[in-house]
Order: sequence, then structure tokens, then C-alpha cells
Amino acid sequence: MRRSRCPRWCRQALGALLLRDYEPDDATDEFDTLPPDADEERRERLARRIAPQTLALIEKHPAPPQITEQATSGQKAAAGTVIEALLDLYNPAQLDVLVRVWRSTGLI
Repeated sequence: MRRSRCPRWCRQALGALLLRDYEPDDATDEFDTLPPDADEERRERLARRIAPQTLALIEKHPAPPQITEQATSGQKAAAGTVIEALLDLYNPAQLDVLVRVWRSTGLI
């Protein structure tokens, strides 16, 4: 397994933004145990269940605009670090659910 290289400021920002008001529930528990071969219907249903909490977190804790500027190598390096961490942490079905959530909440 690859190790992500998230600098200290990155870990602090992620912790502050994502975990402060995070409330585990049945949907997030299902996400944590989602098998890599989960079918389309299950992925879509799960993304719809997770999206409202994600949207609430985003609205309550918008990312500071300078977050990528603080990366020593700029935005490309920051994005690469985040992508590397996601690939280390999640299986293909979980990544698909995350993309669906991000699309439905306007993150991408």
C-alpha cells in the first residue's frame, strides 16, 4: 500500500473541516463496508443517502480559498496528495460513491 504525503497543515485542515461536525450513521457505516463490486443501484442509493450530510458540512465549513496556495508545490501537488490519499483509503465502489456525492453537492 502506498503512503500519502499529506503535510501537517493538510491534516489539520481536513480534520477541522471534515470531522468536527461529522455524525456517523447507517449510511456512512454502509459506505465503510461497501464491497468493491457493489452494484450500480446500491452505489447510487448510498450516494443519495450520504449527500445531505456532506452538503451540510460543506455549507457549515467552506474550504478556505488559500488552502491550495499553502501547498509547497502549488495546486497540482495538493490535488495529487489528496488523490493519492483517496486511492489509498477507498476501494473502487467507495470512490464511485464519493464522486456521485461530490457531483450532487456541486463540488465537481
